[in-house]
Amino acid sequence: MYRSVSKRLTALLAILSYLNNSQSQLELPMATPPTTPLWNNYTHSKSFSYKILAAKGTPKPSKKADRLIQLLNTQNRIDGFIKWSLNNVSMVLPSTPYLGSLRYSLKGAFDQKKPRDRFGANYNVMKPPINPNTTTGSNLYEIKLNSTVDIILQNANALAENVSEIHPWHLHGHDFWVLGYGEGLFRKKDVSRFNFENAPLRNTAVIFPYGWTAIRFIADNPGVWAFHCHIEPHLHMGMGVVLAEGIDLVKEIPKDAISCGKTANMLMNQHG
Repeated sequence: MYRSVSKRLTALLAILSYLNNSQSQLELPMATPPTTPLWNNYTHSKSFSYKILAAKGTPKPSKKADRLIQLLNTQNRIDGFIKWSLNNVSMVLPSTPYLGSLRYSLKGAFDQKKPRDRFGANYNVMKPPINPNTTTGSNLYEIKLNSTVDIILQNANALAENVSEIHPWHLHGHDFWVLGYGEGLFRKKDVSRFNFENAPLRNTAVIFPYGWTAIRFIADNPGVWAFHCHIEPHLHMGMGVVLAEGIDLVKEIPKDAISCGKTANMLMNQHG
């Protein structure tokens, strides 16, 4: 069982009508509604996702990447509260916007510790973490402008036995190629399975329970961009990273975008 809530959910059918129902009688369809897969039928979900290929005219990804980042998705605890972490760091957003901090070289605006590109090769993704505790950080990855970056999203067992959740990961500021999916722990040999011929170009990709998803993108958009699980509570619980590229090419930043934290103090001092 991948999710602990399956017994509490019931599949229902709803009809969306654009008619003015106060003046007309809504007629229900006579045909029996089609049978659809259950919400947690991951066999069907995987089969559907694996069949999605590039649209006609989509550029092919390059055969090599300049950098590889592996992100281990784990469920952890901090002070007794459940969190989500990447490589054992749960993201906490600072009060000062990243873009302003980097563009104006503000010191002490956020945790400057660089996050890791890898996690332990012997981590058992099929079992709950041996040490459920984690730490917090900014999770800011500085990326070389115009470089090609591979990210391996690695799923794992959550805190409870036999539970691994599905996560839709969304990247701001870029599209990326989905190079492939796999079961269990990602290994170097899995690169041979990557799709370089007709990989779909997306901005959101799913990692399935106990599996991995490989994506590739070109860091060609100067700025600071969030990459995170699109299940909103998971993001607020720390499931995200931030990618910064070509900051020196970012010119004027709207004041409304940096009117808090240390950048707000900077603006007030400029007009003091």
